Amino acid sequence: MKKVLIAAVVALVWTMPGRAQETHEVLAEDAIKAFDTFASVLSTIKDKDSAEKAKPDLKKVGEKLAGLKGRFEKIGEPKGDKKDELDKKFKPKMEEVQKKLQTEMIRIATKVDGGQEILKDITSVLAPLGKP
Repeated sequence: MKKVLIAAVVALVWTMPGRAQETHEVLAEDAIKAFDTFASVLSTIKDKDSAEKAKPDLKKVGEKLAGLKGRFEKIGEPKGDKKDELDKKFKPKMEEVQKKLQTEMIRIATKVDGGQEILKDITSVLAPLGKP
């Protein structure tokens, strides 16, 4: 029984995402999912109270995005045909999620009481992504 448990734990650790070879495709998919999650959390912000409740979730997604940035920096920019292939495959999805994010940010800024202050908190979560 103990050997089976140890084998299961080793198999689980071995197959964890961090163990798999990092690819631009995996990172692009993860980034799209994370930005989509960020936009979904933003959509829950209706006032100052809901903005406060959303902060932990926004921070969690911000940390995930910062981790993705680090993973991307490790494997570097795609080149040549690979870059073209990735653009063709992921650019429409990324543009869609960026539009969703932008729509939510504009909604918060213009239609939520205290929206400008809320946006400052949101942008501080994303600030680590802009650092080299």
